[in-house]
Amino acid sequence: EHSLTMMLRYPCLHASWWQRSVQVPAGWKGRRIFLHLGGVKPAASLWVNGRAFGDTVTSRSPVRCDVTSAIRFGKSNTITLRLFWPEVRLDGLWDCLSAWSGIYRHAWLEAVSPAHITNIHAMPSLSPRAVRINVDVRATRVDLRRLRVVAEVKPANAAATGRGWRADASLRRQGGLLTASLALPMPGAAPWDLQSPALYRATIRLLDGHRPLDTASVRFGLREIHVAGTRLLLNGMPVFLRGACDDQIYPDTVCPPADTDFFRRRLRLAKRYGYNYTKSCIEIFTPEYLDAADEAGWLVCEEMPFGLVDPFRALRYAPPAAFRSLWRQTAQDIVAGDRNHPAVILYSMASEFGE
Repeated sequence: EHSLTMMLRYPCLHASWWQRSVQVPAGWKGRRIFLHLGGVKPAASLWVNGRAFGDTVTSRSPVRCDVTSAIRFGKSNTITLRLFWPEVRLDGLWDCLSAWSGIYRHAWLEAVSPAHITNIHAMPSLSPRAVRINVDVRATRVDLRRLRVVAEVKPANAAATGRGWRADASLRRQGGLLTASLALPMPGAAPWDLQSPALYRATIRLLDGHRPLDTASVRFGLREIHVAGTRLLLNGMPVFLRGACDDQIYPDTVCPPADTDFFRRRLRLAKRYGYNYTKSCIEIFTPEYLDAADEAGWLVCEEMPFGLVDPFRALRYAPPAAFRSLWRQTAQDIVAGDRNHPAVILYSMASEFGE
């Protein structure tokens, strides 16, 4: 039987501090300001201009924090992070071989209008060729009757020519969000597969009548994954997975490079050798890796960082409530972040279980 007292005996690594000053335009006043941390590990406490905004919960998914109340518009603003190793945390390959910590993806400030798009989920189908796009919107001080969303889908390749597909819909209230679901038939659209990984971009515009309020986009591919007995079917055809486990060793950068070109080169070389698939080793792949996999026609299994070494490894058999809650939320966040990537076809909760 395992308990959280085991964590108290685990040697935690030192904390580190990060600070940067940024100029916030005066023209942003009246908008909500969000700080985005694309990836920060293992956990961070956040201050803006000396005001505390709490601690992060996730280390494998982006963090988005409303910092409007602390912003000085038209002036310099100081953002401070304290990175630390909490007792209840994820434990994967990134925490084992080199036990690195830091801000490992891009960070930025965003100014949004009172009504803005928060989430887009593209759900493709092949029979018939179509995509259903679900959109979430947060809105204050607006007339719901005037709001609508317009979706336009075109080939993601900027040089591609040809027709696009368009649909629009009104919004309905669902809990604390406004939502819309748009069905776009895509006759003649090419499927995403290993040989020809066709990608499309859905651009969503939020309108107040005819006045634009916000625009956002996602990239996706038309593909379907099924299992028939022991066979994996990609778009109805059997596919043999030729690949291995990626231990994510990055000698030059230690953490995964926040550079899609790095992974494009790596996956192109792997495909030349005849491979088509990778499973992470008790760890996930970053969005930069998944973007490159989408473009290469490369299949991916994401494996959750739910305990690689003891004492975390032993907790997988009977996790305490705090870890169960963290792992459930982590899995939900990772799937939500991955679901527009056609390359991601499998998820694994753990590996290397004992007898």
